[in-house]
Amino acid sequence: MEKNKIAFLTGAGISQPSGLSTFRTHNGLWNQQKIEDVAMYKGFLKDPVNVHQFYNNLRSEINSCKPNIAHLLIAELEKDYDVTVITQNIDNLHEVAGSTNVIHLHGQHNLQKCEACHDIFTWNRDWIYNKDTCPTCREAHLVRPGIIWFDESLDAEKIYKAEDAIRAADLFVQIGTSAEVSPANKLIKRAKRRKRVEMNLVRSNPRNPWLFHNYYMGNVIRTMPEFIKDIPELMLLKEKGITKIIN
Repeated sequence: MEKNKIAFLTGAGISQPSGLSTFRTHNGLWNQQKIEDVAMYKGFLKDPVNVHQFYNNLRSEINSCKPNIAHLLIAELEKDYDVTVITQNIDNLHEVAGSTNVIHLHGQHNLQKCEACHDIFTWNRDWIYNKDTCPTCREAHLVRPGIIWFDESLDAEKIYKAEDAIRAADLFVQIGTSAEVSPANKLIKRAKRRKRVEMNLVRSNPRNPWLFHNYYMGNVIRTMPEFIKDIPELMLLKEKGITKIIN
C-alpha cells in the first residue's frame, strides 16, 4: 500500500530549541556580522579569512547541538508516511535525527567547495586558510564554505525536487520560518489548498489567514506532538480547519 506523502519546509525556528542561533532575530547572527561581509561572494573575495572564521564558529556551534523533539518526531514519521524535508537551514539536525530524504536549499555547514576544480567535500573541523587544501586538486586559496550566499542562485535541481515533493504531498507543513526569502516564498503555491499547515510562534502572514488552513502556534517543542496526534484528521480534512495556540 502506498504511503501518504508529507512535505515539510523548515527554517531556523525548528533548530533554535536545540541551541542554535537564528539569523534574523534581535540577537541573531546578522546583527553580529554584516551580510555583505560573510554571506556574499564578494565578501569572501575581500576577506576569506574572516568568512572562514565565521563559518568555523558556526560549524562548531552546530556540531555541538543535538536534534530536538521536533526533528526526532519528523524522522519517526517515515515509519508510516512518505516524508520529504525541505530545509532552509544549513545544519544537519534532520539527518542526525534520522530523516533520510532532506533537501538543503541553502547548502550545508559541513561542506566545502573548491572554486578551482568544483569539488564539493565534507569538512567537519575548522578550515585554516592558506594551510588546508582541497583533497582533489590541493588548491588552498579558492576553497570556500559550501553555502549558497545571498548574491548566488540556488541549485535549480533542488528547487525542482522541492516543488515536485510539495506538489505531490497530501500534507504540506511549514515550520519555524516565515518563508519570506525567494524561492521559499513561492513553494507554498505548489501545495494543495486545503492541506497547508503552519507551525510557528506567530502567523507568518496575519493579513492572509487563509494562506494556511491549519495553524499550530507556539514553541515547536510543544506544538509538534499535538500536530503528530492530528495527522490522521488533517489528512482527511476538507472544510474544517484546525487552529491550536499552545503556550
